[in-house]
Amino acid sequence: MRKTEPFSIDFPSGLAALEPRLAMMAEGGAIVSYEHEGKCTPDNSLVKQIHEKVPADIRGLFRETTVYAPREGLVLSKDVTLARIAQCIVRARCKLAKGYSVLLLVGSHALPQYAMAALLGISRSELGHEGEGQEESSGRKLSVILAAAMHGTGADTVGVQTTVNDGFVLSADDLIAGRAGALIGDHLYPLADLQRPRNVHGRWSDSLPIADKNEAHAWQVQGSRKAHIPIGRVRPFTLDPRVRIFPLNEQTSNAEDIVSRCMETQRSSAPLKGIVLSSNDSKHPLVSADTEMLQSIDSLQTPTVVLGNKRGEQGMPLDDLRNIIDGLHMHPLQAEVLLSRGIQQSRENGIPAGRERVQFLRTLFRDFPFLDPEKYQGE
Repeated sequence: MRKTEPFSIDFPSGLAALEPRLAMMAEGGAIVSYEHEGKCTPDNSLVKQIHEKVPADIRGLFRETTVYAPREGLVLSKDVTLARIAQCIVRARCKLAKGYSVLLLVGSHALPQYAMAALLGISRSELGHEGEGQEESSGRKLSVILAAAMHGTGADTVGVQTTVNDGFVLSADDLIAGRAGALIGDHLYPLADLQRPRNVHGRWSDSLPIADKNEAHAWQVQGSRKAHIPIGRVRPFTLDPRVRIFPLNEQTSNAEDIVSRCMETQRSSAPLKGIVLSSNDSKHPLVSADTEMLQSIDSLQTPTVVLGNKRGEQGMPLDDLRNIIDGLHMHPLQAEVLLSRGIQQSRENGIPAGRERVQFLRTLFRDFPFLDPEKYQGE
């Protein structure tokens, strides 16, 4: 594998006086697929096609546009891996370092994962903000927009093209410069607190959108907020792929199934390094779950993030659960990426596996800034 060099944000000379540049990068999903009878098939030819169908006056907003599809091919969300997501963020950062804003086309089911990875993997300085010892860029700030569609070409050809067109329009907007968001339908959302709704009319986020389309089909952009700017650092970005989500619901009334599946994985050549337990309980599982179940899962000696829909009352003391991490009400796919990054980060920082690493991860989730809207909706 080719070694990744450190990133910098040295903008090309004279960029401030030029129109913006845009890199449209395709990962997969319905937005780059043909859909027939509910089945989506990704197709590389569609990437070039939807780019060419962007109206000339919209493409003319940019000095230059480039199109990229990975050599390993396009995939549907079900085939997305943490390793692939990490590599995608590396490629996006390379484009940012060359002065391009990024429009990333992904699957709607995997959108929350890509969004969290972009939030954690891209630094504010890479978008042109002051940070990490660098001065505020004198050039035009850059943006990162992740775009997804609920249906593919054939089932909703107009919707796919409209989403791509909107991605171009927003990427060229001076008010969006310096921000990162997820584009779905008529909304551009912050990257955190993102979850695919159960129905097409549901909300993707409880957070205030970065931008919305009004009745005249024009985009209205809100003022910049902390949640609109990524929190990564200017260093190589990797994810530990050995993290898995298990549902904790009425079909899983005890830990036997989870423990047996985890034990089977632990005996394989790639044992799990992290577990996420998601729950639809009205109370947090640390409050409502059976004590013996939590203790059985804790006995796996694997960092395990427990998630619930609500904060709930104070539950079982974490001191009695050496490997359990309270993930509050973070969405499962985003928690998976945060845990994966946290495990990798603890390893990079020389924090040994065991109690010290679990404490590091507990702090990481406890201090994650975008779970409480009151903390991050302000300027």
